[in-house]
Amino acid sequence: MWCKDDGVVRRREPIPLRDTLRVVADDLRSATPDVLSALSRCWVDVVGQQLAAHARPGGLVDGVLTILVDDPTVGSMFQQRRGTLARRWSEQLGPNAVRSLRVIVERPGRAAAE
Repeated sequence: MWCKDDGVVRRREPIPLRDTLRVVADDLRSATPDVLSALSRCWVDVVGQQLAAHARPGGLVDGVLTILVDDPTVGSMFQQRRGTLARRWSEQLGPNAVRSLRVIVERPGRAAAE
């Protein structure tokens, strides 16, 4: 990549995609790709097999983890365990990575409802 700065043309090395995505995530207040990858890898270990079968992570922005569930009962279970789950996520992802949960019930053929 060529850059012109103060009339002088210089050659710059390409910026790795991972670094670019990290900067974009910071601008959007979203978690970095590394944190999102760790979240997916640890999902079943943190929430348990039973809940994981009916839920998936929807995103992590400003410490708020959005969880998409397929049944209102499962959503209630996440709400009841939100403090414990937020602590367990912070243990896995770093201090205050997850400060709160937002649960959205997804229904096939319908828009998601909070």
